[in-house]
Amino acid sequence: MDKTKNYYKYFLLTSLTMSFLIYLCFNNWIENLSIIIFTLSITLIYSLYKKKQYLSIIKSLIIIIIIYILIFIILFINKVQIPKNIPTINNANNKVAVILVYSGEDSMYSTTNQITRLLLLNNKKDILFYPIKLYENKLLYNKIGKSQYKNKTKEFYHKLSNEIEDTYKVYMGYLYDDKYLEKEILNIVKEGYQKIIVVPMFLDDNYNVLNLKKRMEDFKLYNYGIEYKYIDTLWKSESLVDSYIQKIKLNFKNINKSGINLVGIDKDIIDEDKSESIKQNILFRNKIKEKLITEFNIDPSLIKLSWYNDLSPDFISKNMELFEYGISELIIIPVNVESSDLIKYDIYHNSIKTSELPEGVKVKVIDGFVNDNNMVKDIIKKIEYIDMQKWKN
Repeated sequence: MDKTKNYYKYFLLTSLTMSFLIYLCFNNWIENLSIIIFTLSITLIYSLYKKKQYLSIIKSLIIIIIIYILIFIILFINKVQIPKNIPTINNANNKVAVILVYSGEDSMYSTTNQITRLLLLNNKKDILFYPIKLYENKLLYNKIGKSQYKNKTKEFYHKLSNEIEDTYKVYMGYLYDDKYLEKEILNIVKEGYQKIIVVPMFLDDNYNVLNLKKRMEDFKLYNYGIEYKYIDTLWKSESLVDSYIQKIKLNFKNINKSGINLVGIDKDIIDEDKSESIKQNILFRNKIKEKLITEFNIDPSLIKLSWYNDLSPDFISKNMELFEYGISELIIIPVNVESSDLIKYDIYHNSIKTSELPEGVKVKVIDGFVNDNNMVKDIIKKIEYIDMQKWKN
């Protein structure tokens, strides 16, 4: 009888733990079912507490934690299955393939895609925190409804395809989303292209660039006589500075009564590349600041530079500093050429929730994603320039 009771306790605790994890990670009807199971389990466990079965509960929790760790290590750590086998190559193609590479963002929340994203980011040391990360993303998706990120990348892809010379064929791939980089590279190889120009759509040399280069190297394309080159990241681009100036200009109401917070996105800046990436990011945002001061005669104290994620100063503290100048409008812009809809919402939500917002002050977060004609022309120039440099074959 005692053995049966123990099994019952273990079963309840397993149900409790797993239903909680499912609630964190999944959406829709699965989420609703997990809430029912969780509520039922916690009700029955409460009755065990009333009977003072504390030791059994502690033992059970230890077992559940071990099971939890094993489940994530065994099931999720090898979940990503992206084909890398080089296909049969068609006749040689004399054109140059150009591939735009973005990080990627789901239009709607998908547990499978989100887990794949985390694994492709190589954050295996954080595997025990995956459910929490998934839950945070799920909440953001629930609030924004649908991300327009992919539509914006496709818009830029079509603009570039229409403007670039016929000697180039444009492709587009994502690092952490479907239409993965690897699948697009295999399509390029299959079509017989011998030359590839890789266009990282990133502001600075952050972790995304390291990840991109590592994944390209894994193909060993040189074994098939295929060459590839990279254009530089975009932090040196004067055209991109002009694009941000134009975005800010369009959102001004009263220049002398507006504060501007230029937010650097540091979620992809990690220890391996930190110092160089930070330096590039700050230099670029300083160019925007200097141009705003020169062109609009704005008081330099009304333009702040801050960070989104872990680095200091954070954007909330800089918002607070701007409020002290008696501004009537706060303009925040995530300075990231492939700015995420999720980050834009998160910055806005935290700005109005955490900051002590003075009465009458309006907060506006501008979309930092850049896909205008300035950017198209700039990327084409970079592609043509690197194509002119000597290829090995």
